Amino acid sequence: MSAMSPTDPLARLEGYLEQDPRNEGLLVETFELALRSGRQDRAEVHLATGLANGANPLGWRLRQSHWHMARRDWPAARDVLNGLLAAQDSPPPLVAAVRQDLALIALHTGSTQEGLDMVAPLLAASAGSAVEPDLQALYLRLLHRAGNIDAVLSAAGQWAQAGQLSAEAAGIASLAAFDAEQLDLCRIWGQGALRSVPNQLEASVACAGLALAGQDAAGAQALLDPVLKAHPQDGRVWSTWAFAQMLTGDLPHARLSLQRAVTYMPGHIGTWHGLGWTELLLGNLEGARAAFEQAMALDRNFAESHGGMAVAHARSGDRAAAELAIELALRLDRNSMSAHYARAVLDGRAEDADEVQQLARQLFAARRARRAN
Repeated sequence: MSAMSPTDPLARLEGYLEQDPRNEGLLVETFELALRSGRQDRAEVHLATGLANGANPLGWRLRQSHWHMARRDWPAARDVLNGLLAAQDSPPPLVAAVRQDLALIALHTGSTQEGLDMVAPLLAASAGSAVEPDLQALYLRLLHRAGNIDAVLSAAGQWAQAGQLSAEAAGIASLAAFDAEQLDLCRIWGQGALRSVPNQLEASVACAGLALAGQDAAGAQALLDPVLKAHPQDGRVWSTWAFAQMLTGDLPHARLSLQRAVTYMPGHIGTWHGLGWTELLLGNLEGARAAFEQAMALDRNFAESHGGMAVAHARSGDRAAAELAIELALRLDRNSMSAHYARAVLDGRAEDADEVQQLARQLFAARRARRAN
């Protein structure tokens, strides 16, 4: 055990535990502090003690799953939790906690429907009473990742009307509102969330998106910088950061940020569009075509994917391919800006690189964010 230190809360608890090794409550508190503070090695020691003691074995198995989750060992955590779910002696509160943890793992592993199935009984059990903030946030994140924007707005709206919407849930709902182009609602929920929870992830991204739509790159970057440091593997943060870089003309770094974004978030069409336009602005027509092809693979019914591809074909001199892509884009949306720009390129009326950058900015302001997350 560590020597007791007045400046180290964990060491202080471990010192008390040395003096009272049979104190189950103290052991639990020490394990949980070690896990919260990222001291997984110390948490493992206290976990082993708790499992070996035999007191409250179900509780220690649940903590074992939390230790695996802290290490992002999702399969091991899921195995422990499924065992608890199947155990005949698991009391209802424990089953509820297990279901919520399994839904959280599903969120991290991209199994959104599995997660929604796990939380459905918990929400049903909360009917007529306030839903806990953690469950609100988990449910809305699962819905948002599943692309069910309308359900996010509906649930958040009901909780808001009842005065029960938590700050974390409001932040998640603000990004859904941004995606649905309900910008007033996005602003209300996003700014409200950030007042209560500074640097809340989704609210920061949503409010940065509002800033970018208003051509305020500096404001967007100020909002995104702390969450980018806190969530370096979040594709939506990288995508929005890249659009801010595009707006300032920092295209090489925007390309790198967008490449990171699609690595973490390969199903987000708007990010593939951003990468396609960045490649166009950098003169990499092959890279642009590849990005727009990825966007079309996700959804062939989105006009701006075909329009972007039309621009790439037009600028490379492939008139036949450009004409076909323009036709497809205008069939889907006769007002497609990129399709009309491609037509201007073919007609020799638009070759200036500044015009391409201006169009890219207009497309960001218009597109808000495609619903695919």
